[in-house]
Amino acid sequence: MSHTSAATICHTNKLSGSNQENIYIQGLYRQPQEYSTVFAKKATSHNDVQVFCVFSAQGPDNIAATTLQSVIAKFHSITQAQMHSANSDFEVYAESCARELNEVVVTSATQNGATIKMSMTALVVFGDVVRIFHIGNTKAFLYRKGRLIALTEDHTIAHRYVQMGSVPKDLEINHPERNDLTQYLGKSQQDGQVTPDLKINFKLMQGDEIYLFGTGISHNLLPAEMTAIVSEDFAIEKKTLKLIELAQEKQAKYGLTIVSISFEVVSPFVGLPIAYADNNISEKSATSDTISAKGDDELMARKRKNRILRNIFIPIIILLVTFGIGRLGMMILFNIGKIDKDNQPIITGTVDESEVFFMVMYSTQDNNAVFASSALESQILYNLMRGEAVTILEFNEYFCKVALDNGIEGFVVTSYLSELDPTIDEFQPELEADPTPIPQTEATTSPPATQATTVEETLPSDTEPTEETTTASTESSESEETTSETLPSETEPTEETTTPTEATTEATTEATTEATTEATTEATTEATTVAP
Repeated sequence: MSHTSAATICHTNKLSGSNQENIYIQGLYRQPQEYSTVFAKKATSHNDVQVFCVFSAQGPDNIAATTLQSVIAKFHSITQAQMHSANSDFEVYAESCARELNEVVVTSATQNGATIKMSMTALVVFGDVVRIFHIGNTKAFLYRKGRLIALTEDHTIAHRYVQMGSVPKDLEINHPERNDLTQYLGKSQQDGQVTPDLKINFKLMQGDEIYLFGTGISHNLLPAEMTAIVSEDFAIEKKTLKLIELAQEKQAKYGLTIVSISFEVVSPFVGLPIAYADNNISEKSATSDTISAKGDDELMARKRKNRILRNIFIPIIILLVTFGIGRLGMMILFNIGKIDKDNQPIITGTVDESEVFFMVMYSTQDNNAVFASSALESQILYNLMRGEAVTILEFNEYFCKVALDNGIEGFVVTSYLSELDPTIDEFQPELEADPTPIPQTEATTSPPATQATTVEETLPSDTEPTEETTTASTESSESEETTSETLPSETEPTEETTTPTEATTEATTEATTEATTEATTEATTEATTVAP
């Protein structure tokens, strides 16, 4: 068993609409007739199981105060029934308190047509082991060997911001939402289940002090200011009074409630259940779980650093995982056609399984038949020439369905098609002569007057050249008449003209050519002589 000295001070609320608070020390709590004065008590205990608690209610003053009385009376009955037997189970006790006390608050709020939210922090001592269950924004601190450590965290919106890293810890004390609860007694079924915090479980050391604070203390005093007072060599009741006085100096008008417990002698609980013995933390662990004399700033700094690191690395991990899932999804999407690759049919010949419909292929031979259907006995629609391109529409082992540039669609034997144009780089014989035909009547049909006309344009005189030009033209006409006379007549055919020999034709052509040449030469010579 442990020997404890406890002191409590609970001031009357002086600010209307603010938190109404009360305490519980080993069955002792503030009665309605004591509201008009300061409630200050001191108690000592040698019991194996000791229970201390602080309550804080938000709501209309009279309703909140009345509800507090009902809650504490219910809490006392649960404690008497479950916390003084050899088979005490802390988890069952805490869950019973949360459930049944929540029902009391909800019933009172419903009957009075008001909203009531209640916080509580309960400390249970089993010999040399401490267990705490906590709901809301009342607080518990451990003072050990010159160091102060926070045992609870507020269930408020402001503290949630601190946990997220969006609000620094030192600004939480003045945050406007520091009194907006996320866990509290008074939750209806629509608001969700009440979940108390049960994580505190450690072994006591002789000389330890534990403080339970109302909202007026935690909202006005910094951890360093608390440490400066509790580290002084005063009795536990004097330390409690100094903390209240410092909060009053800071104009605190509500929530001036403290329960202070000093553990003068610590010894294990003889009837401690196995469950508690297994859950006890060692003295070394309890000693190391402390912060500096400046308060819990160092501990909160470490927690803040851890939260910042989590805020940095968790999004990166989520991003990488998301990227990996997205990449895997894209790979599956683009390769979905290859998932059942082993079951796809193998096509022999020049077209294999890797080819794609609508690709262009080429005929490997001339007169490559395009059939109306995939049968050799079907109608031939077209004959492809070697190297002629077709577009593949369908294919199988024997026939490919193709489309031609002229719109014809048919079937071609698969083995007669190739991916490469067979005519590429083939040798093309060069022509040995110009294929353009030479006209046979060029000399006789070209009028020599053109040459005379051209010369006429270059003559400086308009009188003298006229005679020469006329003469040349006359001679040319005579030549043409001569030529025409030698040609066979269509109207009066004779035996000689209808069956001309090769010699006669050649002689006539030569005579005509010579006459034309002589006439042209003479005309040109005379024109040149006359020119100045």
